[in-house]
Amino acid sequence: MCLYIDEFTRVPNGIGSLTNLEVLSTLDITVSIDIIEELGQLMELRVLHILLFIGWSGKLVECLHKLQNIQYLYIKIFGDHQWDFGGLDAWVAPRHLYRLDIEWPCWFSTLPTWMNESYLLDLVYLSIAVRDLGQVNLETLGRLRALHLLQLSVDPKNLGTLGGFIIGC
Repeated sequence: MCLYIDEFTRVPNGIGSLTNLEVLSTLDITVSIDIIEELGQLMELRVLHILLFIGWSGKLVECLHKLQNIQYLYIKIFGDHQWDFGGLDAWVAPRHLYRLDIEWPCWFSTLPTWMNESYLLDLVYLSIAVRDLGQVNLETLGRLRALHLLQLSVDPKNLGTLGGFIIGC
């Protein structure tokens, strides 16, 4: 049910046959794109930690659409350039997602529409980078009732407001 490996372990093709797997950490898929396709077969996954090469984002989005039991998703991207995560904006996170941790240099273009208080009732931990963030986005995040930790990186060139942000309780 649980497979914990370090980031230096290369997983052979065939991981998709572990259909009862619920926890997979830390899967390095910087070398083989075939592993991403196999991840989509692991429908019972609740926890997924992956390391990904910058050019394989489209395949990752396809995979995540299939993984509706994910509760904790950690993604770290490797590559030379900052990566816009705009393709992931089309992904709708599972309702029971409680932790989303996407390491910089991955940028959402803006706060995804699915990230709101009526949909994500259990989100406790959120760590993302957003290129364009406005006051209304902060208010949306402030209404996430379960949220205890917010780590938010904002592109200083696109703050979306001239006077700064107001954060209230």
